Amino acid sequence: FVMSGLLIGILLSRTISGYVGAHFGWQVMFMVAAGLMLLLWVIIYFLFPEIEPQYKGNYPELMRSLIPLIQTEPLLRLAALRGFLCYACFGAFWTTLIFLLRQPQFNLGSEAAGLFGLVGAFGALGAAFMGRISDKTNPYTVTTFSILLIVVSYLLFFISGRSLTGLIVGVILLDLGVQATHISNQTMILSLSAEARNRLNTVYMVSYFLGGATGTFLASRVWNTWHWHGVTVIGLTLSVAALIVHFAYRKTVQLTLKLN
Repeated sequence: FVMSGLLIGILLSRTISGYVGAHFGWQVMFMVAAGLMLLLWVIIYFLFPEIEPQYKGNYPELMRSLIPLIQTEPLLRLAALRGFLCYACFGAFWTTLIFLLRQPQFNLGSEAAGLFGLVGAFGALGAAFMGRISDKTNPYTVTTFSILLIVVSYLLFFISGRSLTGLIVGVILLDLGVQATHISNQTMILSLSAEARNRLNTVYMVSYFLGGATGTFLASRVWNTWHWHGVTVIGLTLSVAALIVHFAYRKTVQLTLKLN
């Protein structure tokens, strides 16, 4: 629920910011965001209980303890790589969507781009259903299907640079695939060690958001020269790379599933 809320929040923030930016200007949106963050700080400070940390060492030691986890847990490396590549696909699309919608074939603005966030949220909500299927069947097979959804979404983006329908279907598939893969990754790493769950999640989430930043950077650079087709090639490359990484760890995952 936490991570579903995170992704859906990211998507719906695009809907809100698109509307506010179109009607009141982008400066107002930053003021609204600052006010909301201040309100959230007040809520957390006054309503949330204080929890004493169980770890007694210092922060540098805590960070150094992440290295052995990366070295000894192949499934953590798999989840981190898959998360990096899949969220890079997510970042690449959402960064450049507004550039595409401003092109003559659409001639739309930030409000329309924001509505795509609303569409994407439905795809992200569908990932909970994928998670339940994963619990009842082979999670490796479900994750394979989830990554394939991302590949298919970018194929649709490649051929539908002039079609709103194609973009809408692609957005649903992309967000469903990214969120379902994310749920699968977290389920897998959090089952590795109950004592190290926070540190395992730290490694994964750092890799995850580095992927988003990388996808954003690559797509924005590629747009300047090759525009939308360049972005879709980046997305296809990253999603196929995620599929290759996924297949490369197949024996390790299947062995772990048998042992459990």
